[in-house]
Parts: sequence; structure tokens; C-alpha cells
Amino acid sequence: MVALGLDNLEAWLDVQLKPKPLNEVKISELMSAVQARKLGISHIRLQYKDFVKKRLDVRSRQLILTPLRAKMRGHNFSNKIVMNTEIADIRLVGNRKFRVVIRSEYIVDGFDVGLAREKGTRDHWIYPVFAKALHWKQRGRSSSSGRFERQDKFSKGHKVSGMPRLMLIRTTLDEQSPKVVKEVRSDIKKWMKSILV
Repeated sequence: MVALGLDNLEAWLDVQLKPKPLNEVKISELMSAVQARKLGISHIRLQYKDFVKKRLDVRSRQLILTPLRAKMRGHNFSNKIVMNTEIADIRLVGNRKFRVVIRSEYIVDGFDVGLAREKGTRDHWIYPVFAKALHWKQRGRSSSSGRFERQDKFSKGHKVSGMPRLMLIRTTLDEQSPKVVKEVRSDIKKWMKSILV
């Protein structure tokens, strides 16, 4: 959860609006300015959460999801895992904090490969499920020609080494969340100014 930090709306508005000296203002101008300000503040209060949630969504996709997918590609993740990594939910928690839920899910034969790439796995045995043997191509030196070629490999089951714990989602969230907060705060200030000016 990360703080947005715009609790005191009236205090912020007082700092932003610089009034003319009172002796230069007509009563009708003063009354219309007060009415406009009340309407502006009411508009901000009614639209604030929706606006913030929309901006959080846009900024999270831009500043969290895009770099996360780039890191995944850099670690040679399958494109299926990368494209199945998405923002599942964004929630405002009170007026100051938000929570981003990222789902990276790619399930093969009951095994969540996306989760395994994030949290790592131990060395384990794999077996064929729908066939008599596992099949893959592996580059190796041919016994007949002595050249490196892609060779067919088969196995009725074998031990594979575990995947390292990468924690790309967690580290990307930790690195990028302050940037999201900064951009959303800037968006909120611009939005408020556009309403009140």
C-alpha cells in the first residue's frame, strides 16, 4: 500500500488560490466566486475517488506493468506468461493509500508456471502426462558429423533443476510505486486547478 497524501483539500485550495485585496472586489464578484468555489469543491469531492482510481489505473499500467513485462522478457519468460501478466485490481484504501494486485498466471497441466517463475522451484521430477515419453529438441554435437545440430531428445521422466526465485513482480512494485504516487499527485493537482480556475 502506498500513500497518496491529499487529506486536507481545503488547506491545499487556500494555498493555490490567491485572492485580490477585499477593497478591489465587488460584492457580486465575491458572491459568484464563493458560489463557484463551493461548486468546484463539491465537484472535486464527488468525482475525487473515480478520478484517482482512473489515474491510478493509467499510471500503474504505464509505470508498473510495462516495465514488469520488459523485465520478464529480459529474463526469457515465455511470451504466454508475459501476456498473461496483468493488473487484476486497483483499490483505494481510505483517502491516502492504494493497493495494486498483479496476476501472473499461466497454468500448464495443473502447474502454475507464472508463479513458479516468480517464487522459484526446487529440483523436481517431470513425467509425461498425455504421452509415453517427453520430447524436446536440444542443441548438441552430432556423433556422425561432429557438428552442432538440434537433436531430438526423449525421456520417460527425468529430474530437472529448479528455477531461481526472481520476485520480479514484488521488486517492480516496490521500485515503481513511488513513481506512480508522484504522477497521480501531479494529475490530481492539475485536475483540481482546472476545476477551480
